[in-house]
Amino acid sequence: ADDRRNRSIVSYYVYLDTSLTGTVPDTVSTNSYTASTLLEDAMYYWKVVAVDNDGGTTESSTWSFWTNNANSSPAPFTLLTPAADEETGLMPTFSWNMSSDADMYDSIGYTLSYGSDPMELMDVTAGSDLTYTPDADLMDNTEYLWQVSATDQSGAAYTTALQSFTVNSANDNPEGLVLLNPVNESLITELPLVVVWTPVTDLDGDSIWYDVHLTMSREIVGTTMNNYFIIDSLVEDQEYFIMVTANDNNGGYIESEEHVFNVDLENIAPEPFELVTPEAGEVLTSTTVTFDWEHASDSDPFNIVTYFIHVESDTLSWDYEVTPILSEETILTPEESFPDNRIYHWSVTADDMHGGVTENIGGPRMFVINVENDPPSSFEILSPNQNSIQTDLSPNFSWTAAVDPDPLDSVEYQLDISFPLWPGEYSFYTSETHYTPDFSLDDNTTFFCMVNAHDMNGETVFSGEVVFHTDSIPEPPMNFATVAPENEVEGIATEVEFIWNQTYDPDPLDEIHYQLVYATDWEDSSTY
Repeated sequence: ADDRRNRSIVSYYVYLDTSLTGTVPDTVSTNSYTASTLLEDAMYYWKVVAVDNDGGTTESSTWSFWTNNANSSPAPFTLLTPAADEETGLMPTFSWNMSSDADMYDSIGYTLSYGSDPMELMDVTAGSDLTYTPDADLMDNTEYLWQVSATDQSGAAYTTALQSFTVNSANDNPEGLVLLNPVNESLITELPLVVVWTPVTDLDGDSIWYDVHLTMSREIVGTTMNNYFIIDSLVEDQEYFIMVTANDNNGGYIESEEHVFNVDLENIAPEPFELVTPEAGEVLTSTTVTFDWEHASDSDPFNIVTYFIHVESDTLSWDYEVTPILSEETILTPEESFPDNRIYHWSVTADDMHGGVTENIGGPRMFVINVENDPPSSFEILSPNQNSIQTDLSPNFSWTAAVDPDPLDSVEYQLDISFPLWPGEYSFYTSETHYTPDFSLDDNTTFFCMVNAHDMNGETVFSGEVVFHTDSIPEPPMNFATVAPENEVEGIATEVEFIWNQTYDPDPLDEIHYQLVYATDWEDSSTY
């Protein structure tokens, strides 16, 4: 007979652990078992051994299960490329480490997020791939941010922190360099000179330094990382060329426009200069005058010299102003005519824009305008008077002045004294308007005198003729004799004609009057 029909199950050995090797079973008498304090997210193996009352056993198959009381997020992982702050090409490859998930049999998908604006990142689903390369170029010279999210099947996710990189396919030169000060073609009147320029932009984000170049040789006078540089010393009245260059750390380079400036720390008056024409003492035969003088150079940069021409003659004066802009021509021909027969003085001053004044060398210069020679003016004899008696045999001759209108011309006088009845005369020369002979003229004589005035060019004018007489001492008439009746004549009629010889008086212009005296008693003067 079969004894198994009388056997019964008395207990069960339950084996449960993450590994059944060496596992000590729990014994239960029922056909169920409740496990406690299992580990989360662990793979467990279990089996049951039935034991009967005869000690016989029967073992079940080994089964397994995994615990997942709550879904776990994927484990942290790190980003690989591009590395933090790395410079990349236009199509960088994004890569990252694999994440893990504690949940058994859970799968992970990756999402790449990248962009230049952290608020507008573009998401790319990478699936289970750990790399991604964009299909199109990224924007050059742009900083990008990126991160990766690992998401399991239950939606739990782990997202890396944002990491930055810069797309820079090739090094770019700095941009936007403009030299602001000194302004091109400016004049520097004080030190120090502050050179200022606009800060450049570098698309690559490189560090920038600036070199300041001075003069034609582009000598570097300073290097700075600021957008200004101070120059403390410059040479007076020197022209300079200046420019600024900007350099990055990778060979990028840009230079500003070159500016030219001049230094004038102290104003210097124009250089001495001379008058050219009219020359000193020159006699001009035209009333139109051209004035010419040397150019007065001014060492101060950008200084424009203005010439002031002053012309004067007695109480008349003329002033002119000449400012040569495009040339060094220093010549002036006034439109108006100058009066004839005058002596003029002219001078020029050179005035710069800042108060510097230089007079022409030698001061005012004289010239004359005399279109043609004019004769001296008419004049007359003052003494002796016409038909006068001169008791002084060395009389003083005088006359009014004959004026010659020609400048610088002089008048000389010729005094002629002549006799009316015979040839011969005295001639005297003088520049004065009077003359006294140093000898005595003949007494009791009638003379004619005349003066002619002649200039240096032969023009002559004559005074009127004057007649005068010399009579130093009054003299009686000459002795004379009676003619009739004769002395002691007798027998004549009672009507008597008295006749006597004519007499003469040596004194000029004297008139002779005769007095006839007759008496019976010559001794009795009372009768006549």
